[in-house]
Amino acid sequence: MIKFTPRFNGPIQGRAVNIIKRFYPQLCAEHEFDDLMQEAYLIFMRCKFLYGTTVDNPRWFMVLFSRALTNKLINLSKKCGRYISIEALENFDEPATEIDMAFANRLISELPREVHQLMAAVIGGTVADGRLAFAQIQRKHKTI
Repeated sequence: MIKFTPRFNGPIQGRAVNIIKRFYPQLCAEHEFDDLMQEAYLIFMRCKFLYGTTVDNPRWFMVLFSRALTNKLINLSKKCGRYISIEALENFDEPATEIDMAFANRLISELPREVHQLMAAVIGGTVADGRLAFAQIQRKHKTI
């Protein structure tokens, strides 16, 4: 009989990706996909260490690993919130970089001339309600 040695790369890794994809919408607020893959690898190593010598059938090991990973992700999803809290966003105070400003400038430069005029009027304070002025521009360019 050929001795079975579990390896993470291959079908087990693919199964881990599928299980993580199923739970990712519940976990994405606090966990990155790569972090969850690292958790899957740690669970694989624990299963291999504990059951690698006793489980000799690849199907059995796959089921064992799948159940262990599913249980771990269920526990993580119960612990973490579904959304990022406002307090967490307040602590994430990252200044805009030159790349961000360059991207914003590029987007603004591609806007129509009327929108440029509207932005200048709103920023300059000559237009009291920017929404009203924007609605007028939309009516002017409406195609029927």
